[in-house]
Amino acid sequence: MWLLALVPICLAVFGSTGIWTVFAVSVMNNSVNLTHIFPYISDCAWYPPQKCLFTLICSFITITALWIGMIQFQQVKQLGNHGRVNNATAVMGFLSCGGLSVCSNFQVSEFHLVGALVSFVSALAYFWMQVYLTYQGQSFPERSWMGPLRALCCTIATLLGIACILSTSSLVQYYAFTPAFFFLRWPKILKCIMNQFFSLFHSFFQFFC
Repeated sequence: MWLLALVPICLAVFGSTGIWTVFAVSVMNNSVNLTHIFPYISDCAWYPPQKCLFTLICSFITITALWIGMIQFQQVKQLGNHGRVNNATAVMGFLSCGGLSVCSNFQVSEFHLVGALVSFVSALAYFWMQVYLTYQGQSFPERSWMGPLRALCCTIATLLGIACILSTSSLVQYYAFTPAFFFLRWPKILKCIMNQFFSLFHSFFQFFC
C-alpha cells in the first residue's frame, strides 16, 4: 500500500522537528549555555518541561521505527529474500528501539549512555544489513540508484558516529583533525574507540555492584 511510504517521511519530519523543539525550549528556559559549548540533546532534555517533551518524542520515534522495521521485514520476506540476514535486521531493529527507549526514559548516566550506544550501534548495523539485502535481492532493477544511495547514507552515518566518539576523547586534544590524522594514526583511533566502549560498559556494570 503506497500510503505506508509516508510512514518513514512522517518519522523523519516529526522526529527532527521534535528534537529541534526540545532544543529551542531548552534555550528559551536558559537550561543550556550556548556561549560555552553547543549542547547534546541529552543536556537540553535534562530539566522539565523539555525533559517530558523529549521522552514523548523518543516514544513516538520508537513506536514508528518499530512499525517501519516490521513493514520492511515483511516486504523483504514477500520478495523472496528472506533468510538469516533479514531475521538479523529484525533483531537489530528491536535492539535499536529498545536502546532509544532506555536512553529517553532513564537519566542515570550509565543507563542513559548504554541505551544511546545500543541504539545507535544497532541502528547502524540495521542500515548496513539493509544495504546488503538491497544488493542481494535486486528486486527492482529500475531502482538501481537505491543501493548506492543507501550505502552513501550509511557511510556518512558511520563516519559521523566515529567522529562523535572521537570528539569526546582526549586523543583529539593532541592531534589535528586532518585526513593524515586518520590514515597515519588509525591504531590509536581504534584503541581510543575501544577504550570508550569498555569504560562505558564498565561504568554500567559497576552501577549494579
